[in-house]
Amino acid sequence: MNDRSSKDGDTEQALSDLIRGEYRQAVIRLALGSPLLAGSLLLALWGLHTSLPLGTAAKTTLTLLVLVPLVLLISIVRRPGAFLWRRYIALVFDVAALTTVLYLGENILFPLCIAYSWIIFDYIKRYGMQLLYPAAIASFLCFSALILISDFWQSNSGFGFTYLAFIALLPVYLNRFSPNGVVVGAKAGQETTIGPQTETGLATEAETAPEGIPANPINITGKKILLASSDSEDRHGIQKQLDLWGAQSVLASNAAHAFYELISAAKRGSPFHTVIVDQGRLGMDAAQFASAIRSEAMLQNIYLIHVGSGNQGVQGDRLLNAGFTKLLATPLNKTFLFNALHNTYTQPESGGQVVRLIDRYSNEISNQPLSILVADRSFSVRQRVRSILQRAGHRVFMVNNGARVLDALDSHRFDLAMVSLDLREITGLEAFKLYRFTRVDKQCVPFILLLQEPTKELLKRCSDAGINATINQNADARRYLETVAKVVREGGDETKTGFSDSLSLRHVGSGSALNKRVVLDTNRLLEIERLGGGIRFLSDLIDSFNRDNRRILTQMKQATKDANPNRFRDLGHAIKDAAGSLGALKLYQLGTAASRLPDREFQESAATLVQEITECCRISNNALHSYLLGQTPNENDSLRD
Repeated sequence: MNDRSSKDGDTEQALSDLIRGEYRQAVIRLALGSPLLAGSLLLALWGLHTSLPLGTAAKTTLTLLVLVPLVLLISIVRRPGAFLWRRYIALVFDVAALTTVLYLGENILFPLCIAYSWIIFDYIKRYGMQLLYPAAIASFLCFSALILISDFWQSNSGFGFTYLAFIALLPVYLNRFSPNGVVVGAKAGQETTIGPQTETGLATEAETAPEGIPANPINITGKKILLASSDSEDRHGIQKQLDLWGAQSVLASNAAHAFYELISAAKRGSPFHTVIVDQGRLGMDAAQFASAIRSEAMLQNIYLIHVGSGNQGVQGDRLLNAGFTKLLATPLNKTFLFNALHNTYTQPESGGQVVRLIDRYSNEISNQPLSILVADRSFSVRQRVRSILQRAGHRVFMVNNGARVLDALDSHRFDLAMVSLDLREITGLEAFKLYRFTRVDKQCVPFILLLQEPTKELLKRCSDAGINATINQNADARRYLETVAKVVREGGDETKTGFSDSLSLRHVGSGSALNKRVVLDTNRLLEIERLGGGIRFLSDLIDSFNRDNRRILTQMKQATKDANPNRFRDLGHAIKDAAGSLGALKLYQLGTAASRLPDREFQESAATLVQEITECCRISNNALHSYLLGQTPNENDSLRD
């Protein structure tokens, strides 16, 4: 997800919330706060039997308690907008009015001092952490003045200074335990992050709302959006929000109506940019609808957004695989909706540009579509990469953790794997190492590693491990397609001639296909050692390897004696897998030959092949232990052809 898009969407939504919050606060101040303070003051004055001068101060206070809130409310109604100066005026009035009422009410109204902390909480709830310190400072200064001028509070200075210390420490506590940029008091599950500003959590007025009018979302204004829903009451408020953001929205009551609108608009040359599908209000299954959209040539560039419940897990994967670009849960968070729409118009691969990239690179990459495995823990990243690759004509299979990468490579044939470094269970780099060092009997699938922040050290690690290519996760569509083309082109010969295909199937008495001194792949052993945690791990692995070989050789001899070629071939597979995992090259070659020995040659070649495997096991064992000791194997242990 594009960070800039997310910030813009969050800011626009936050401004709308701020305006509504300021209006509600003004109404509450006029209809509830002022009457309560005025009533409390009148009761206190009646109990104190105040003199005329005090009555004059009381009348002035009562008048201001009505007049100032009324003026603030009129100002908000006539000129709505997130004006910082108006919030500061309201804050000063609230604190000053409370202080005046406490001063006039003396001992009768002293419990109202708790309202200072309520004012602090109310302002940061409505406007974010931006007003935390201003509210706390105003409360601290006014209450300090009250202690200095009030006879009652001077005589009760112990309680007064204790509460003053509480006011001073409250912002420190709130600032420490409230994350920057998060509006305190937001509804559950709907915290609003507002841009990369200071700890206030709000952009400056000049950046967000010049002249008091929220900035228009320019990437959405004028865009054609189809809402596929039979909900005429707009229960999610989608139509209302689209109108607020300036989008050209059209309501389609069912799937047939939606198809008609989409195709008609495409034929007129003014296609829709996005379709929002309301779950359960379409008249057909959402995944089937998405598949139908993707199968229509004229509708390939449309972004599909699904709004509904149950968008996680298997259902979520089903919807994404069907062609949805974004999944939004209900109850709908309007911030997420804005971000989803905003990002569809800022991604580099959107619109006609992608089609031109396809035309340019499709022949270069392959005449046939590639089968590509994509792995990332984030739905949005997987969907973005999937969209780029599918638009280029490739088939895409998606998983979300490292263990599933290995399972997928075991169960399917892929031409390429695009794996994120940051995966659950097993990282992308670890998955690559495990794949390369435990699956040498398979054709080697090229790996492209997706990196969030490529550093020189990280790129060197990837290069040393043998990763075919790396790419910045936020790269544009052109870069993705160029990287795929490069890897396929450079790895073509290697992927077509894997390790197992280069081995001779008939080498009994025919000479080795490898140099006779090459017994082990030491690079493989080094990688296994690093992967497993040290030489001790490798030593235990070699001991297990030798025990298994002795058992397998005993069974191979029995299978030869029983003239059981099927059993013999199964045991050959076991030898081959074990040898491949440790880089025992010659033993791997002989195991491959045993696993593919035809029935017609079994009687003639099986016994000789068992002898060669037995001798090779001895030589491989000596070579492995020499490697552990850091010594060169004895020349007498060279492979004999």
